[in-house]
Amino acid sequence: MDPRGLVSVWEESSSRFPYRVAARQCDRQHNFRHFTYRELITASRRLAAALREAGARPGDHIALLCRESPEWAVAAIAVFYLGGVLVPLGTSLTPEEIRFILHHSEASFLIVDHALGSRLEPLRGDLPHLVQLWVGEEPATPLPEPARISFHPLAEKQEEMPDISPPPVEHDTLALIVYTSGTTADPKGVMLSHHNVLSNAEASLKVFNLYAGRERYLSVLPLSHMLEFTAGLVCMMKIGATITYAHSLAPRELMFLLRESRPTMIVGVPLLFRKLKKGIEDKLSALPMPIRRLFIRSDLSLTPLARLMVRRRLGGALKLIITGGAAIEPEVLHFYQRLGIVPLQGYGLTETSPVATVTRIEDPRIGSIGKAIPGVEVKLANLDEHGVGEIIIRGPNVMLGYYRNPEATAEAIREGWFYSGDLATVDEDGFFYFKGRAKNLIVTPGGENIFPEEVEHRLELSPLFAEVAVFGFKPEGETEALLSALIVPDREKIAAHLGRSDPQAVTDSELNEVVREELRRCQRDLAAYKHIKLWRLYDGELPRTPTRKVKPRECQKILARILAEEAVGKSARA
Repeated sequence: MDPRGLVSVWEESSSRFPYRVAARQCDRQHNFRHFTYRELITASRRLAAALREAGARPGDHIALLCRESPEWAVAAIAVFYLGGVLVPLGTSLTPEEIRFILHHSEASFLIVDHALGSRLEPLRGDLPHLVQLWVGEEPATPLPEPARISFHPLAEKQEEMPDISPPPVEHDTLALIVYTSGTTADPKGVMLSHHNVLSNAEASLKVFNLYAGRERYLSVLPLSHMLEFTAGLVCMMKIGATITYAHSLAPRELMFLLRESRPTMIVGVPLLFRKLKKGIEDKLSALPMPIRRLFIRSDLSLTPLARLMVRRRLGGALKLIITGGAAIEPEVLHFYQRLGIVPLQGYGLTETSPVATVTRIEDPRIGSIGKAIPGVEVKLANLDEHGVGEIIIRGPNVMLGYYRNPEATAEAIREGWFYSGDLATVDEDGFFYFKGRAKNLIVTPGGENIFPEEVEHRLELSPLFAEVAVFGFKPEGETEALLSALIVPDREKIAAHLGRSDPQAVTDSELNEVVREELRRCQRDLAAYKHIKLWRLYDGELPRTPTRKVKPRECQKILARILAEEAVGKSARA
């Protein structure tokens, strides 16, 4: 391994592509700011020097709370130049979650985006040394405490480049502590080395088959998540790609960025690709009938003209999409494949840096999460009679362990194998097929296994449902968990389904009856034991992790609250 560790990625690209744009982003008025590879390195070195002058030392844990932006990359690279350990914080974290991570990680500095200063107000007097990072040109939010450094990357990128070299790193030199996304009360800090991330990026690039100096990438995921950090930042900058950071994921802004940045590749979660597909199909379906016939065939497939127009709406250059973080319906991937875009699906965890398996360009094998990436071993443990077993992983991508949690580390890593807690099957070619989380598995009194994820994915395809969460729930007085669901109805679509123009004109009883019938339709090809037994409508946004995975425990609490309120209402009426 290069003794410079992760810094080698940016130094080599700065040498090969000094004047190529490395990272860019636009504001709300669509004015772009950008950093070339040389400017990115200059700003990062200058921030590293400022941190050193402020007292930061190699090995210090330095947290980063920042919106997704070129400045996020500047700050992260600066931490590695210093020889520090990066602790990325998601912007969706609550103040209490931020407090927990700052204390548990023993962070000595916190680099904070000036626009997020108000998020820290509840933590006044309980923060490490603050470094204010100016992102773009938005007005500053006063920090609750004075900052030791106020750093403006846009201004610093044109200055003289300091002569700074990172301390040499070993295979097990700690680079990041990344906290799991919060499906449990106390997230665990995953310790990843420089070698973990570099090996994972190099192996992934062998599968992606990209061209150095020629790729354009649209970044839509949180950089605090390892999928975006490794695949979207380290991989992309290792090959000299130009990264455009989305300033908003609102449909109109996303379509603007697709047209303007003309990406050749996007890494995203299933929800993004579902929404893009649904938005395109909705627009085509809304066309007047004579025109619609030019774009949609009688079997509802797209005509060649429609495929050409859709590709143009997606920028015209998109050749590869990679989805991970959760399972995705084959119908969604087939949609992009018919457009001439290769859809790859991968699997991994924060603990594996994160990529463990991915399908191949020469064999997308839709429905599979792929096979092991080069240099990594993946197999199934504790197989049942149906060939379902727990995914276990061994290789240079497996974490060093959980920070300050040796018991959890010993439970997760046994004889060099990381036990994922995820269940899958595998075919004779080594391609794995995800089934669900072991902790979410429901076993019926008759001994049948139900994976809530399978049912959830069926229901998510309904145009009448805006969001769906499927999970096990044991109502009061029941002895077994029931397959349950929270459904967020798309009231406009349901109104149109009933021939109404005003969603407010749909009564509650009509709404419930439409949802009941739609559930029957979506589940008609599923075995009876896999049918939803308990469901309720929910008008809020379902609780999700930063990568848009539903939080089952939070959904259970919402359903329990709804049922309790119903019980109180019945009692009052009685």
